[in-house]
Order: sequence, then structure tokens, then C-alpha cells
Amino acid sequence: MWQEIERFIHGFVQTIRWQDAIDVLIVAFVLYKLFQLFKGTRAIQMLIGLAILVMASFVFRWAKFYTIGWLLSNLWAYLALGVLVIFQPEIRRALAHVGQNPLFSSFNLEAEAKSVDELVKEQYGQSGGDGDPAGCQTHQGDTAEYLSALFPDS
Repeated sequence: MWQEIERFIHGFVQTIRWQDAIDVLIVAFVLYKLFQLFKGTRAIQMLIGLAILVMASFVFRWAKFYTIGWLLSNLWAYLALGVLVIFQPEIRRALAHVGQNPLFSSFNLEAEAKSVDELVKEQYGQSGGDGDPAGCQTHQGDTAEYLSALFPDS
């Protein structure tokens, strides 16, 4: 018996590629981050309920309960829409979190404000002032506040 188990494990390990290991690690990381996002919210209870429905669907199909299986399979399209509506705050928070990640975000409000101020200094030899040579009114030192008003965080 132990030799069969050893043979099975040896054969299983030989079929695993390095891409498979990375694939599993990525999926595990994404699921971990999703569970962290939902932790402490009502969403985790809803996810557990959805998981129970998925398992029930497989069990009913396997047991050949055709009517219940048909009802559950037709319910999934409506559940997908319902999940989007119910989890909208969590989805929005997750997307905002991804957008704040420096790997995915190239827009930094403070850096943009400093760049605009430096361009004004370079062009006109001053930082803002009462007006530029064309006679347009500018505001000294208010660049960051104006950009914040134009592009709010939320």
C-alpha cells in the first residue's frame, strides 16, 4: 500500500510544471486578498451563501435532480447581476485600492501641482503672481488646492 502511495506521489510531482506552481500561487494570493477585503463585512456571509448554492447545484446535478438543477442553473444569471449590485461598495473599494497602488497609478496630485508650478516659474520667471505677461489673472501658491477641487479623490 505504501508503495502505491509513493508511486502516486512520485508520478504527481513529475507532472507538475513550474508554470502550474506559479498559477496556483497567483490564484491563492488573489483569493487571500479578496477574503481580506471582505473580512468583517456582511459580504463574507453572502459569499458563504453563494458557495453553498454552488455546492448544492453540483450535488443536485450529480444526483440527477433535474428540476432543482434547472432552477439553479437558470438562477445564476440573475445571481451574477445581484452580486454586482450587492457587492458594489466592496467592488468600488477594491478598485480604488488598486488605483492607489503605485504600480497601477501614474497620476499623483502633489507631483502634478509641483510640475505646474515649476512650468509657471520656467515660463514666466516667477511663481504665479498677480498676472502673466498676457494679462491673465493667476493665483500664487493655489495650484494644489485648485487641482484637488477639480480632481477629487472619490
